[in-house]
Amino acid sequence: MSNGSFIDPPSYFDALEEWEAFAASMRRIADKDEGAKRELEEAEQRIADLKAQGAA
Repeated sequence: MSNGSFIDPPSYFDALEEWEAFAASMRRIADKDEGAKRELEEAEQRIADLKAQGAA
């Protein structure tokens, strides 16, 4: 089910904080919108990548 919302994720190069804020907003609607669920999965992967880069 989709509510027809337009989802505009952060740029690949945005900071970790931007991705975390985006993921938080997607969590609020992911159970109602398949697009948000997919965006949340991608955001969580990008967050993990950014955290791994910071640890390197």
